[in-house]
Amino acid sequence: MSGSSREQTQAVLEPLLPFIDAADDAVVVKDSGHRILYHNEPFRLLFGGTSRSIDGKIFRCADSLKLGACTRDCAVTRAQSTNCPVRLYDLKGEIEGRELTLILSALPLPGGRSIEMFRDVSAEQRLHRRYKRLLAQERMAKEALEKAVLDRTEELRQAQAQVVHNEKMAGLGRLAAGIAHEINNPINYIRGNVAFIRDYFSALLEMIDVLRAHLRDDSREIVEEAEGRLEIEYIREDITKLLRAVEAGSERTAAIVNDLRTFSRMGRSTLEDTNLHVGIDTTLALLHPMLSDRIEVIKKYGPPFVVRCNSGHVNQVFMNLLTNAAQAISGTGTITITTWVDNGRAIVEMLDTGCGVGDVAERIFDPFFTTKGVEGTGLGLSISYGIARDHGGKLEVRDAPGEAGGALARFELPGARYLPADSD
Repeated sequence: MSGSSREQTQAVLEPLLPFIDAADDAVVVKDSGHRILYHNEPFRLLFGGTSRSIDGKIFRCADSLKLGACTRDCAVTRAQSTNCPVRLYDLKGEIEGRELTLILSALPLPGGRSIEMFRDVSAEQRLHRRYKRLLAQERMAKEALEKAVLDRTEELRQAQAQVVHNEKMAGLGRLAAGIAHEINNPINYIRGNVAFIRDYFSALLEMIDVLRAHLRDDSREIVEEAEGRLEIEYIREDITKLLRAVEAGSERTAAIVNDLRTFSRMGRSTLEDTNLHVGIDTTLALLHPMLSDRIEVIKKYGPPFVVRCNSGHVNQVFMNLLTNAAQAISGTGTITITTWVDNGRAIVEMLDTGCGVGDVAERIFDPFFTTKGVEGTGLGLSISYGIARDHGGKLEVRDAPGEAGGALARFELPGARYLPADSD
């Protein structure tokens, strides 16, 4: 810097020079033509060169630092035009290939002069970016850990539910099979002997008729008095009705035993071609005491079809869905069961006129979630959902469409095929 320029500058900046020289930021004083009048040591270190080579040099941010912001809107020009200090943050610049992040302050001085201060915050920005990156990584790791914990917890819940289900189904299967076995023998004994009893009574009645035809006159009055007192004619008429009732009751009991045997197969893990209509009918037969007095079951079966599945597990789905539907109906109502095949998928829909799903729809398949208080285990629908999933199918339960209320359960299974037209 020439002597006259330094004297002129010192006259203007005399009070500020100690602060400029002591500043940690790079500071430069320029005239109206952007020629350097004075600079401090940090400025020289930032931009390079010697004091002799720097003084008197024209300095523009846009050129020296490649600051695009200064090309569009020069901070010095704006400060001088407004006669107010200007500060620009996060300016991206470059010096000799080094990328910099700067804070630029411009202060107008008399005579068109100006002071520019440059604060290099590149290290802070790098540290801040690294800090943000580490925070993001920590957040991602935390989210991944939380997800892993939630997934593991859900797996444990599912495993627990499956263990409870397996134990429950195994116990229920053994109980049903045991009851069926114990009932089957005496019922078969009764069924097998009804015909003999009918024949024996017929023979006895025939014998009574033969004896009556050969009575002596002195004995006829005594026999007729005994027949009236013992109501032989009533017995003759009623015995046929009684035997018919015994036969019908034994056949009904045998049918229940057969249903129990069918239901007890749920503990098996084998896959077999299963007629879902038979499974639904079997389940309805077992639930007959719960349904008969107050709930009408409407069947809208499509053409018969089979699905290769675990029949016992699928029957358990029917049992859970029908039980829930029956329990949701507080008084009298209906359950409509509709079946059909769509693109090889078996569809079973059960529409009830109960209270509907309501605001628990999102939790309805959660293990151990129940709306039945201590009476419910909260496993029925969760297990049914797992059975559908394990078969490659789908189970949905939602409020029934329309304003009638109730719930609609939709159960889908893949691999359905129609039975021949002459099949049962």
